[in-house]
Amino acid sequence: ARFETDNISESVRTALAVAFDRTSTVEAAVLRRARVEGVLAGLAHAAGRAGDRGRATAILDTLRARAAKGYEPAYELAKAALGAGRRDEALRWLRQALTDRAHSMVFLLVDPQLAPLRGDPRFTALVRAVGLPPPAGP
Repeated sequence: ARFETDNISESVRTALAVAFDRTSTVEAAVLRRARVEGVLAGLAHAAGRAGDRGRATAILDTLRARAAKGYEPAYELAKAALGAGRRDEALRWLRQALTDRAHSMVFLLVDPQLAPLRGDPRFTALVRAVGLPPPAGP
């Protein structure tokens, strides 16, 4: 089935990107035009989960270029970096999101795309800095 997303809201597009990520139907998601904050990051994450690190890196590069010219949410760049397999870079972007006082930081413990970071002491330090309870053990 083909999804037409040109006439739906940004939040629905973002939800579709996450749904594609969770179901590993990355091709349909990556082929859609992604003009919305968060969607490209979700696509990078989905590409990485599907094993296409090259595509995830290309999307991350696009987001970095956009960030160099203007505002791109650091929280979203962190998720894209994780998709590209760049854990250290993801944590740097999350530290930037903390500095930016990004509202998304309240989702650190429940965002499924950040799950690979949850055992990292640097992630735990970010959680504490936000004022959230410590993450539960594995």
